Amino acid sequence: MNGLLNNSTKKLTPRISDLFLELGDDAFFINSDCVFAKNRIIVKNRIYQILDLLDNGGFHLNHIKFMHAYLKGFDAFIVGIDIVKGEVIYRHHRLDNSMLPCDWLIIDLDYFETEVNENIIRFSCTKKQPINDNK
Repeated sequence: MNGLLNNSTKKLTPRISDLFLELGDDAFFINSDCVFAKNRIIVKNRIYQILDLLDNGGFHLNHIKFMHAYLKGFDAFIVGIDIVKGEVIYRHHRLDNSMLPCDWLIIDLDYFETEVNENIIRFSCTKKQPINDNK
């Protein structure tokens, strides 16, 4: 990751553009472990799952229509509408501290299927084909 050297603390400070970008009018790049979407890009008006991770080890799963994302300092906020309850929901996560665990995840409905298919294709392409001696 590119960044700027902070002379007072001698730490690498990430550039905000490495962490959060608005892509046109309808998509956002959010570089966070909380985002499970291809290239960490979420698109307005698409349906996503929000997985809230509870302190007791449980979770809540909701489906939302993603509406918007914005940045306040290094905190990324997402806004969506729960498609069952019709309620507006907000979630946020600090982007410049990888030590902070996610207490929620936003998941593209196709993300894991796409990842599995790409891994199968990658495996199949690198696997040696059997030799047919009966020719």
